[in-house]
Amino acid sequence: MSTTYKRALWAWGGLLALLLCLFWLPLTLLGLIITIVVVLLIVAVGWKRAARIDAHVLDVLTDLPPEHFRHPVVVVCGDNLDALFGSTQMRETPRGCYLRLPVDLRLADFVDSILAQRAGWSEQISVMRVINPQQQVDAAVLAGQMREFCYQVSRVSKLCGSETSVLLTSYLALPKSHVPDECWFEWVAGETECSVGIGRSAPRSLIDWLAAHRSDEGEAQQAERFQCAVTVKSWRAWMSEFVLPHCRRQEHSTAACRPVAVALSPVSALGMAEHSLWQQWLASKTTLTDVVGVSSASVATLAFPDRLFRLLPQQSGFTPLHRAQAIGIGLFTLAAIAALGSSAWHNRQLLRQVSDDIQRYNAIRMTDFIPKKQAVDVLIQDEIQLDNHYRQGVPLRMGLGLYPGERLRQPLLTTIATYVPPPPEKVEQKAKVVIPKAVRLDSLSLFDTNSAKLKSGSTKVLVTALVDIKAQPGWLIVIAGHTDATGNAQRNLALSQARAEAVRDWMRSMGDIPVTCFAVQGYGASQPIASNETDAGRAANRRVDIRLVPEAGACKLPAKASDF
Repeated sequence: MSTTYKRALWAWGGLLALLLCLFWLPLTLLGLIITIVVVLLIVAVGWKRAARIDAHVLDVLTDLPPEHFRHPVVVVCGDNLDALFGSTQMRETPRGCYLRLPVDLRLADFVDSILAQRAGWSEQISVMRVINPQQQVDAAVLAGQMREFCYQVSRVSKLCGSETSVLLTSYLALPKSHVPDECWFEWVAGETECSVGIGRSAPRSLIDWLAAHRSDEGEAQQAERFQCAVTVKSWRAWMSEFVLPHCRRQEHSTAACRPVAVALSPVSALGMAEHSLWQQWLASKTTLTDVVGVSSASVATLAFPDRLFRLLPQQSGFTPLHRAQAIGIGLFTLAAIAALGSSAWHNRQLLRQVSDDIQRYNAIRMTDFIPKKQAVDVLIQDEIQLDNHYRQGVPLRMGLGLYPGERLRQPLLTTIATYVPPPPEKVEQKAKVVIPKAVRLDSLSLFDTNSAKLKSGSTKVLVTALVDIKAQPGWLIVIAGHTDATGNAQRNLALSQARAEAVRDWMRSMGDIPVTCFAVQGYGASQPIASNETDAGRAANRRVDIRLVPEAGACKLPAKASDF
């Protein structure tokens, strides 16, 4: 799977997780914040790891076939890889692809790095181990290498999600061999007899190969073929003694490594070790101390077992896009299941809450007025909640077709209707305080034009008008003076203030009223009650308003003060 698909899946999974946290999961505010932070961190780490690549395999990975490559991909390790690959790290054929394992990298780590770039190859990756008997010198070393190889194969199987196919191949130098090039002797898993394949021809049994006679073959060549067959059987016996037992062994949690095929290719020349394990074994079986006629020169290039690709798995056709879509659908399914479960939990809590509130209300006697009132208030709040759900829509956390509110409303309303409020308490009626109406005096009846001095005849007007305005504790006498808009505004303001003070001074002189009983205000022409465009309007605006205003602590009268 490509990096784009991986990152898309991480983003999709993160989005689904956030939706679950925000709308469905029953989390507190602190729990919600912590969960969101954790989800974002996980998505960020996955987003970064989606593009990981091992620095040791950069050169190989840059030349990899595309992800839709469906043929077998074989990772090759073991002996004499230079003769197989030369200076290259990869060899691609029409039937498959070979990748050379770097010397400083383990098999499982190399496969892991490949899957980071080509996750769709997990079903088609196989492993080939090259074991040349003539290049092995120590049976213990070979045994350790095979145990490590089997362990790495088990790790590769876990990475790929299925058992990895294994090929064991060998190259053996034969003396004066007339065996055709690209001839492979194969032991396929499940078959007891050896088969021989040449080039792309169909494999045939070893017996049929020996019995085949060509007209251009002499007796010496036929004898070499029989000698080759004997050597092949000897190699099979050598593999059964030094290699195959380690593949069949199951140690601890490591599964047995069962090769799908064991193959041998005879070559005319091969770089051989002195006193090789093969020579030692032949000496122990035949008492021969040396093998005559075998060239130890290095062969330029060894042939790959392309014909064995038929035994290896290929990509099933389930493309990376399909795989990403399947994973995305799987994540959505899991999120949907979690949302359904959470919605069912929220609705169950709502059902239990309303049912418990109704039972609590019914358990309280109607004569217990205070507890009954508290219980019915709770029912009213429940009804308001259900009504909001009906009018504004069911919340997502309770949706998905599981909402029980509609069948709860009618029993809830019926229960609320049974409530009988307590009888009203008798309340002593307090004496109604009558506030005298405000008094409005015409300025011209009290003052001359542009004057703040009371006229000589104004006393009668004041006494008649202020008969209801009496100084008393807790009340403030507010006197406000007003003028029309004629003349200078500042002068009018000062005139209105002075006229209000003149009225106050007269009232104080008449009843020896403290100054704390008064509030004097001059508004000038700022608060007209009529239009200043007419004489009648201007006359109405020239006035003095007197009213009583309740105010705590106002008008503390002397002990013997009398009303006026």
